[in-house]
Amino acid sequence: MPPTTLQSVRRALAVLEVIAYSSPPTAKDVAVACDLELATTYHLLNTLIEAGYVEKDDRRLFPTGRLVELGAAVERRLRPDPALIAAMERLTSVTGETTYLSEWLRGDVVAVGSMEGTNPVRVGIVPTGERGFAHARASGKVLLAFGPPERLEVVLKRGSLRARTANTITRVARLEAEIEQVHRQGYAVDRAEYIEGVCCIAAPISESTGFSRYCLAVLVPATRFADEETMLIEAVTTAAAHVRVRPS
Repeated sequence: MPPTTLQSVRRALAVLEVIAYSSPPTAKDVAVACDLELATTYHLLNTLIEAGYVEKDDRRLFPTGRLVELGAAVERRLRPDPALIAAMERLTSVTGETTYLSEWLRGDVVAVGSMEGTNPVRVGIVPTGERGFAHARASGKVLLAFGPPERLEVVLKRGSLRARTANTITRVARLEAEIEQVHRQGYAVDRAEYIEGVCCIAAPISESTGFSRYCLAVLVPATRFADEETMLIEAVTTAAAHVRVRPS
């Protein structure tokens, strides 16, 4: 670990994630999942219980409503302009597919809103706050292509472009060529590069600065992407072009 981080905090957060994402575990389950000594696990659990983030019932551990409050606070902080929400809703209505909004925030692409599609087979919503892998996501590639040059520089300086799927771009030269193409054509495509079996098209939302801080995207199962690609490109680019965002 870097010298400025605290191992105990990292361990406590790992414990909290296990409790939040698992069926109610016991202390032993948490210890195994986090690869911790049982005594250490009890110390961490007692701290989380005392802080009000975890509660215990018949040896089973549960997250408390405190986490819901934190999540709601984060969602309020990320809530986008009403014009963006309206555009996302219109795009879902037109395509029947799941749509979402992304923002370039603190050096990365972040999902700030999502609406599930109405088609019988569809992609689920994108969790608010999901961030990272800009090089693998249509939304990330669009915001790199239509943002100031330093955005791409920041992504490239992080080091290797990690793969999410077999289709993820992992070579710098190929990513740079892709970003140039996205800028020329006005939209980006993710052909199952971020999630297996899911494709995505994203378009930038223009602002008075000349750069884009937000983008609009549509998700579709890869099994029908080829049949819908042309229609989706038209729908996403048209929807994004009609959005007017208030200056921040």
